[in-house]
Formats: sequence, C-alpha cells, structure tokens
Amino acid sequence: MKKNQHGFSIVEGLLILVIVGLIAFVGWYVVDAKNDTDKLSSPSSTTSTTKPTDNKGEKTYKLIHEKLSFKYPSDWKVKYFSNPTKDYTTLDQDTVTITSPNNLDIDIQTGAFYIEHPQYGPSVMFNVVNSQKINTLGGEHYLNFLSMNGKLSRIFVSRSQKPPVDGSSNPSSTDNDWPVSKNITLKEAQPNPVDTKTYIEINVYYKDNGEATTDTYLKDPNFAIAKRIIESLRY
Repeated sequence: MKKNQHGFSIVEGLLILVIVGLIAFVGWYVVDAKNDTDKLSSPSSTTSTTKPTDNKGEKTYKLIHEKLSFKYPSDWKVKYFSNPTKDYTTLDQDTVTITSPNNLDIDIQTGAFYIEHPQYGPSVMFNVVNSQKINTLGGEHYLNFLSMNGKLSRIFVSRSQKPPVDGSSNPSSTDNDWPVSKNITLKEAQPNPVDTKTYIEINVYYKDNGEATTDTYLKDPNFAIAKRIIESLRY
C-alpha cells in the first residue's frame, strides 16, 4: 500500500526560488527609481552653498519721519528715538544710533537745521584731514574726517569733498553741506536761520575711544561695514 508523499520536487523548488527572486528584484527596482526621482526634484545642497550672499544675516530698518531705510548686520545694535519737536525746530525728527560690536557708532539725525551762532572760541581749530567718496541717498557724497585741535573728532557725511571749516565755530552749524532732507520741513522761522531747509546729519565715531586716529578707523573692519551701512541709505 502506497502513502501520499508531501513536499516539493526539484523543479517546483527552483520555480519558487525564481518567483521570489523576481519579486525581490521588482521591489528593489521600484525603491531605487523613487530615490532617483527624489534626488532630481530636490534642490542640491552644493548649489545653495556655492552662492554666498553679501547680505547674509542683514536686517533692514526704516526711519519713521524721513522714510529712509538702511541695512545693517544682525550683530550690530540699533537704538531709535522719535523726536516730536512740539514748539521747537521741525515737525518731527528721527534720531538713530547704530552700534558695532566694538562700540563704533553711526549717528543719523533727520530734520537737522542750521543756525548762525558760534559754538567754540578762536582757540578751537578744526581741520578736515581725510575725505572719501561714497554713494548714498541716491547720489555722490563724502565721508570727511574732522580733526579738532589735532585730534580726530568724528567723521561726517557731506555733499562736497573737504568743505571749508571755520576754526572759530562749529563747522556743522556754519557750512550748509549736509545731505538735504526730503520729508521733513521747518515748523516756523527760527532765530537767525541760515535757510529754510532741513538736513540729514550723519556722524561716525568711537563712543569710548577719544584717542582714535584716521588709521584707527581705516584699519577697523567695522568701519568698512559702517560705510556699507551708510551707502545702503535709500528712500
């Protein structure tokens, strides 16, 4: 009497192996094709890192009254004062200080104006010792290095190169050479006005380094950044 035999023959076993192999191959092919598609559709990390931008980490700030904006690095600090002038000079003024990590300040005041009045005696002598051309506020201007009694006092922005300086008075109050304000006007006639315009006063200086020289500024990387900030001023 014969018993039923259970199991697979050699041919059946080979057939099963072939089928399993085909299934595995198809699965691998589908996964591999999907990965290739994802790589093509996603941006390359190499592309993004090979295009560095100068404005990385920069912020933009806009003055309320003059409607000027400028760009500055994120590690610099901005302190803003809005000056409602009430019964004083202009309708309103902006005053902003931009400070570098090493305490180099840029002061910007809008709505400034000129009055004829000496502020220093004959013993105080001013001299512009250096001047650099820059493009800001939509036109050509100059950074003038102002020396007072042989010591560098500050750097100011003007419309002309090395403007004449009166040694007996404050040059910023006698030479109408600041950039002209576009959006701020005088409230009323002031005592001894030079004119009826208002101006934008921009000064650069170290708040805690009274011994800084021209070379101190020119060798300081933050001074180069300060120039870029000033040149970024736009309406």
